[in-house]
Amino acid sequence: MEHELSIVEAGKPTYEWKFIACVPYGGRNDGDFSRPTADANARLISASPDMLAALRKFVTAAKSWHDFHHGSETVQCDWLCECIAPAEVAIAKAEGRS
Repeated sequence: MEHELSIVEAGKPTYEWKFIACVPYGGRNDGDFSRPTADANARLISASPDMLAALRKFVTAAKSWHDFHHGSETVQCDWLCECIAPAEVAIAKAEGRS
């Protein structure tokens, strides 16, 4: 299609690419995005596996740190708990569990 961005697996020869998604732009359909919006959406979709992996690492590390320091009178970690909960919701959504 002339007015769409195709998102494929990176790091492989062209003949081994697997199609991931397409983002239409500026076409004849009312729902098509502008080119800058389509570019931004394509970058977000492309980066999502890396962002999910990073978020999983963050949650694991944050929970370990929290569990290690929980109960310490010198460490206030309410802010950390406030970060973990929405991160876990985002992970569940990405994994299709919500």
